[in-house]
Order: sequence, then structure tokens, then C-alpha cells
Amino acid sequence: MVEKLAELLRVLENIHSNVNVLTKEDFNEQYDNLKDFQALIKELEKVISNFKKVNPTMGTR
Repeated sequence: MVEKLAELLRVLENIHSNVNVLTKEDFNEQYDNLKDFQALIKELEKVISNFKKVNPTMGTR
């Protein structure tokens, strides 16, 4: 999914070179958002991995 988002940004930048619809700052912000999204995915993967390691009988009495 991240690869598709990055490719979409590259395509938009190519289109933008012919038609000025967005500013360079807009693109920079979207690349920053993409980096944040990648970091969020990594964190969620860690949480899910740790969740799977939790003993289901813990906490029950």
C-alpha cells in the first residue's frame, strides 16, 4: 500500500510539472505524511506482534 501511495505521489509530481495545480510545499507535506504513515504501520505491526505473544490465560482468575 505504501508503495502505491509513493507511486501516486510521483505520478502527481509528473503531472504537476506540466500543470501547476499544487505547490512544491503541498508535495513536501504529502511526502512527510507518507513517512508518518510508514512509521505508523511499523508501530501497528509491533503492537499486533506483541498482542499475539500475550498469553490468553493471563489476567483470568
